[in-house]
Amino acid sequence: MLSDTDRTLYRRLGVGRARLWHVYNPATLAVYARAARRHQPLHRPEEDTRQLGADAVMVNGTVRVLWRPASPDDRPTGAAVAQTGIDLARRPR
Repeated sequence: MLSDTDRTLYRRLGVGRARLWHVYNPATLAVYARAARRHQPLHRPEEDTRQLGADAVMVNGTVRVLWRPASPDDRPTGAAVAQTGIDLARRPR
């Protein structure tokens, strides 16, 4: 596991940030409006809500497999990422 809090690896892999209107679209703003009408507290997010996600399997510092999801819910499962790593480790070089 690697935590890329300063997003250096994200930049090197070409994983950017979503456009503002893709994240804060009318559907998202409607959720916030409903919460405000119900007097539900809205907390400022701690993470960068516009950062696009990515998952990678690295071997000896080299990215061997990279998933760049088309949407936030288009992500491989942890099991799929782990299995890919296992399969790569078993392959003869």
